[in-house]
Amino acid sequence: MANEKGLPALLLTRRAVAADPALHFGARGARKHIVTELFDEKETEAVVPEWGSPAQGEKCRVVVASGLEMASFTEVTPQDRHYHKVGTEIYIVLAGTMRIEVDGLVFALELGDTLVVSPGAVHQVLVEEGDFFLTRVITGNCGGGERQVRRLANRQPLTVSQREL
Repeated sequence: MANEKGLPALLLTRRAVAADPALHFGARGARKHIVTELFDEKETEAVVPEWGSPAQGEKCRVVVASGLEMASFTEVTPQDRHYHKVGTEIYIVLAGTMRIEVDGLVFALELGDTLVVSPGAVHQVLVEEGDFFLTRVITGNCGGGERQVRRLANRQPLTVSQREL
């Protein structure tokens, strides 16, 4: 049974996400699906059980969930080196191949691979010219927005004491 505020479920097919113009070459390369708070200018709560990309000028349909966010992104999305104070990130490759550096370890991911990044682990998606991928990232226990994320200006690993800041 669904709660009073939303759908009982939302289906996001790989095909629908791959067809999203926001994820195509030359576009911004990212689309949110689950958010902790609505960004009213660009998002609206989903009211149909199967996700589809918004038409030109239409708001993106999302699910609002406490402590959980999910987005799809491609190699063109800007990637900052960062860590999450309490959030766990799960990366799932939907197409292509990608690399993620986590605390100095580089992971090469292929179609269907999943990488779980623990809270406090400094990480960054690595992108080189010619790379292609479509990835879903799920962040649990995130708190939303910038409150639980630290972006880093350089590529130097952090010490444990620096992470506690």
